[in-house]
Amino acid sequence: MKLILTALLITSSLMAQEFTTRYDVNVGMFGKVGIADISLKEDANFYEIKLIAKMTGTAATLTSNRVETYISKGKIMDGQYLPLSFYKIRTTDDKNIKWSIILIMKIKK
Repeated sequence: MKLILTALLITSSLMAQEFTTRYDVNVGMFGKVGIADISLKEDANFYEIKLIAKMTGTAATLTSNRVETYISKGKIMDGQYLPLSFYKIRTTDDKNIKWSIILIMKIKK
């Protein structure tokens, strides 16, 4: 049993992939206003893509430290991503109270 579990863990870790990167967010004459971290996680049949955008500097101050998170989860079929759900989360500090707006969409075929 222990051997089967070990083989299963090794196989699943070989099939799973993860990729992350960071981008600067620039707006015309204002220059850099934030950063965006993007991650992609895949296993044999499913994926999750997450983007977290954070304001920095003066833009953060003007938007009450706004952070937006977008998450797409779904299946991988024939090399294509088929979304099953999409989440949008907006978080800010408003009068020292942290709040979030969450939008969840379940996508049907």
